[in-house]
Amino acid sequence: MRIAPGVKFTVNFIPAAPMSSSSANQGTPLSERIYVELVARAILPGADGTTPKLNPAHLAKLSIKLAEAFRAEEKSLSDAAKPDTGKYDVSGTTGPDAPPLARITKYESTRKQRWGRPEALTAARTYNALAREH
Repeated sequence: MRIAPGVKFTVNFIPAAPMSSSSANQGTPLSERIYVELVARAILPGADGTTPKLNPAHLAKLSIKLAEAFRAEEKSLSDAAKPDTGKYDVSGTTGPDAPPLARITKYESTRKQRWGRPEALTAARTYNALAREH
């Protein structure tokens, strides 16, 4: 939408819900949604009644950077939410590939407890596979 220079108009801004990748606008790129939000906020008059003069290209660049930062943070949060388990899935609890500093590897008494049994390792591997899948 192009607006001729000197044309005055009013935009009634209604705050939107916080943006997330699971919003109803899934088909619209995040940077585009941020741009629309920034433009809507930028054309509102300030407390003193003036409207700031902003460069649309700068708003577009800012929108893209904000979208990239949002995606990076979203990815780091989703990575952090993944289970931090499975360190024994490949190596087991004994042998040359087992984590050398783990208590279950270092101490026979720990392996004799319930989580050191072979059935526990099999169950943990099954759980970890399901957790990674979902």
